[in-house]
Amino acid sequence: MSVHGAINMRGLVERMRIRILQTSASGVYRDPAIHPQVESYTGNICRIGTRACDDEDERRAETLFFGHHRQFKLEVKISRIFSSYGERMHPNDGRVLSNFILQTRPAEAINIYGDGQQTQPFCDAEDLAQGLLKLMRLEAFVTGRIDLRNPTEFTLLALAEHVAKRIGSMPTIARSSLPQDDPRRRRPDSGTARSVLGWQPSLALEHALQVTIRFLDELLPR
Repeated sequence: MSVHGAINMRGLVERMRIRILQTSASGVYRDPAIHPQVESYTGNICRIGTRACDDEDERRAETLFFGHHRQFKLEVKISRIFSSYGERMHPNDGRVLSNFILQTRPAEAINIYGDGQQTQPFCDAEDLAQGLLKLMRLEAFVTGRIDLRNPTEFTLLALAEHVAKRIGSMPTIARSSLPQDDPRRRRPDSGTARSVLGWQPSLALEHALQVTIRFLDELLPR
């Protein structure tokens, strides 16, 4: 950007007092070598792996927003979101929970990658929205990065069994090989969200399952 353009950008930001939320994701950690993960952890990413484009895009976006924060005083709020679910999620967005639910229609096999002992923390969308609102209401100097997620880890095998029990069907469990660079354990430290935002999730996975299954049932009748 030219000097003239930079001056114009700074003037625009100052006049409009823009506050921007950048929703990053847990892909910045990929297959973490430390557990749980803290926001300062730089991740364990294979730069030429099959997931590299997605991971590097998330990291690059954070870099760009922090660059604009430093150069133009742009007021940014950055949150890393972990496995959120709930009503109105797209049935074909590729998330593990919606995949498991749809694979029970009819009682097909639920597909598990690897041994199913990989863990993820799942966060209800209602809780997530409250966390994002709290972040956006903080003072300008608070930028994040703040991880928002439920502190409870679930293995994917336990999640598949939980979905099957909730739906009332007993599909078989099919197994596929574990994809390259797929995270084996993922649970960020929640201390920053508690201390800075005064936020912690209040809704259990059971609630997310109930509303998500009901929504998908109404959207895609059996």
